Amino acid sequence: MGKYVKKTLNEKVQLIEESKLLGILETARKHSVHYQTLKNWVDAFGLYGKDGLERKVVKADPELKRLYLENEQLKLILAEKELELRIKNDMLKKTSYQTATRK
Repeated sequence: MGKYVKKTLNEKVQLIEESKLLGILETARKHSVHYQTLKNWVDAFGLYGKDGLERKVVKADPELKRLYLENEQLKLILAEKELELRIKNDMLKKTSYQTATRK
């Protein structure tokens, strides 16, 4: 990677929003930002909003951090369940279609 260029607050927020769509790793690669740096921005923004990105918050509240991490885990579980449900529904549609066409 080349010389480090400091990102503005708005640029950081844009990268965070993009990482929600593309993922942190893909966004970091696309914009030549270190993965852990972007991950830290995502976490700080999740905990404290823009204040977290401006380093106005000195120390993380342990309970707030625990809740944030728990929320992230629940989002992953929900996404997995939604994917499982979508796959099951697709399989049922195919099975129903095949049964109907055989009659």
